[in-house]
Amino acid sequence: MLKKSIVIILCLSIMASLILPMSVFAEELFKPTSLEAPTSISCSFISSSIFIRFTEPASVHELINMDNGGNSKLLALVDYKKNNGEWTLGDKDFSENTNSITSITETKKWVTRLSNTQHDINNTTDAWYIARTLGEPENKYDFKNNTYYFRVRFVYETYEGKSGYSRVYSPYSAVAGYGKDAKPNMPASLEAPQNLKGELLTDKDGRPYFALNWDIPASISEGNKAVKISHNIDWKVGNGTWASETKNMNEYHAGSGLLTNKDTCNPLNKGGIGEVDIQANVYYFRAYFIYTYDGVTVKSPYSNVFSIGTPSFTASAWAVNDIKKANDYGLVTEKLDAADPKGPITREEFSEIAIRLYEKVTGKAATYDNLTEFSDTKNPEIYKAFKLEIVKGIGGGKFAPDELVTREQIAAMMQRAVKAMKPDADQSTDGAEAFKDEKDISKWALDSVKFMSKQGLLKGANGKFGPKDSTTREQGIVIVVRTYDKYSDK
Repeated sequence: MLKKSIVIILCLSIMASLILPMSVFAEELFKPTSLEAPTSISCSFISSSIFIRFTEPASVHELINMDNGGNSKLLALVDYKKNNGEWTLGDKDFSENTNSITSITETKKWVTRLSNTQHDINNTTDAWYIARTLGEPENKYDFKNNTYYFRVRFVYETYEGKSGYSRVYSPYSAVAGYGKDAKPNMPASLEAPQNLKGELLTDKDGRPYFALNWDIPASISEGNKAVKISHNIDWKVGNGTWASETKNMNEYHAGSGLLTNKDTCNPLNKGGIGEVDIQANVYYFRAYFIYTYDGVTVKSPYSNVFSIGTPSFTASAWAVNDIKKANDYGLVTEKLDAADPKGPITREEFSEIAIRLYEKVTGKAATYDNLTEFSDTKNPEIYKAFKLEIVKGIGGGKFAPDELVTREQIAAMMQRAVKAMKPDADQSTDGAEAFKDEKDISKWALDSVKFMSKQGLLKGANGKFGPKDSTTREQGIVIVVRTYDKYSDK
């Protein structure tokens, strides 16, 4: 009997909940008590429209997804005036028919519904208005004689059934204008994207694509408040030509046209993206910021070059782990990444990786004074290494960039690199291993060989050092990785 009574009570409760009026549940709807005002308002003129840009504070942006099951909306109301005239208000009494519509009614009520798709990474968005919207004759703005001013406020609107709509308003934003007495403050230059990196991923169908990301400098975020800044991604395969430098390939453009810190690329499509062979190619990417205003395009410098992939040739098994570490550390240069790791390393290639090591360990950008010391190279990385005294010329005003590097030369260069990176590091050679072929080591290199051997950075085999032997690229990379592991503060 007790069970039967409980069942009856539950059924009655459910039926009652179904027939109770909507107003009973209205109390459960989420409604903010206040809203922050829009920030960073600015105006610009693009094509035939005035664009009003503003930023949603984080506390306001969060409300976009708090729609109470579709009963609530976050809106922006735009007020405007011409010169010293009265404000034309997007007022509180806009009719139900114009709710959530980006438009102007007969009574000049401007309403923009905010969503997750129209703002950038910093929650900056914009609304645009043609001349007819402001009641201008012939649908033309007269900026020579007039200035148009705008202000924005947010409203969180909730439908509460028979009782109608409830609304919570933010304060007004600051006032921004465009025209005779107000011009936008556009950034004259742009900083480059920072720390470009990425990874190879696959989609749900197993097709590969590259996911790239980068850091946005504060100056870019600030400039984006005045004008819409987006990015382009330049790319190439192996030793090929950059897309930006050929008519046969296109750069990748930000699909949304909004400021963001990430994008995806499918750079090669020969018979289908499924045929992208990441094992047989190295892909290179570089990004830059860009905006166009009043017919003028402003571009930032390129970011660092990011590469991914493995050449068709492979490294020796003993070197694979260290080469992977070198890539993770950011030590592998573009030339080395696209070359046979088992081939001999050149003076130019080793100069470049030595500078990369210096910059990663010290956190400082290496510099050079000029590009005139050597007649056979203008490579800035060589001149940076020369200024730091990591490398020297061969005499006669030449560097011999394509000449191969011997093991004793590597030892000398690396000891100098350690001195440049860590001037106070122990340089003693007491207790260093004595090699059977020590008599073959040049006098100028002996101290460096002993130093590198003692530190475990450059080793011999079977008691011999092989000072005049050439060094392969993978051997050079391994030596640099060992040096990084020992002297970096990672």
